Amino acid sequence: KEWTDDFLTWNPADYGGMEKIVVEPSKLWIPKLAIGNSANRLFDGEHYKRFWITVRYSGDARWQPGGVFAIACALDMNFYPFDDQNCTMEIETWVYTADKVNLSHSLDRIGLDTYIPHGEWTIIKTSVYSINKIYPYYLTESFPEVYCTIYVRRKYTFYFMYILLPCLMLSGVLLMIFVIPADSGEKVSLGVSILLAISVFLLLVAGKVPDTSDSIPIIAIYLTYFMLATTLSVAFSVMVVKVHFKSPEHRPPQWLRHLVYNCLAKAVGI
Repeated sequence: KEWTDDFLTWNPADYGGMEKIVVEPSKLWIPKLAIGNSANRLFDGEHYKRFWITVRYSGDARWQPGGVFAIACALDMNFYPFDDQNCTMEIETWVYTADKVNLSHSLDRIGLDTYIPHGEWTIIKTSVYSINKIYPYYLTESFPEVYCTIYVRRKYTFYFMYILLPCLMLSGVLLMIFVIPADSGEKVSLGVSILLAISVFLLLVAGKVPDTSDSIPIIAIYLTYFMLATTLSVAFSVMVVKVHFKSPEHRPPQWLRHLVYNCLAKAVGI
């Protein structure tokens, strides 16, 4: 943050050529700024006191406060883990109106010179813009605001190797239920094992997705339907095993004969 204070000017020749000084924030005027969409406190005066202000002889003041801020952002988890997200930090002043303080930006993007790459996200782009916002309860006045937006893309390699790929492989194994002979004794066991594995993967996905997300990931929907298909496969396998071990003289129930001879036969054209 930079501003000019006409009361902080001096002649360097009168002070041994000193052109700039560092001053404690409590001794100067500083803009009262807040993060409008902060997930915790809006103001923290004690935190800002740690960052001193550099003042030049011309009255130009430069203040660079920093910190770790929690921002409330909406997430779209539809395409998790192949999703892109964006989050905006709303920097504003609730004390001064636009005619008293002007919040402006020198660049249209966020500087990433000191950025350390993240293990889960890749930055796609950033943007910065400023507006004068009018609130419903202050229709005659506007307040300056600066919006800093960052767009990120999730690195999906980990999720593909440990969640997606095993699920696709289990989908192929599920077909083996209908190939295994009924008298082998493993037909139902395989289905139950797949059902348990799918339950574990569904729990993993549920643990990664935020509880407040407005959408359900496609992978979660896929796992749910896969679990339903596995449950039906196990149920049909139990019926097949039961019929297989019935005596040849045993007549099937009336409802089953009606289903096969009337409904299924007509459906397949027999």
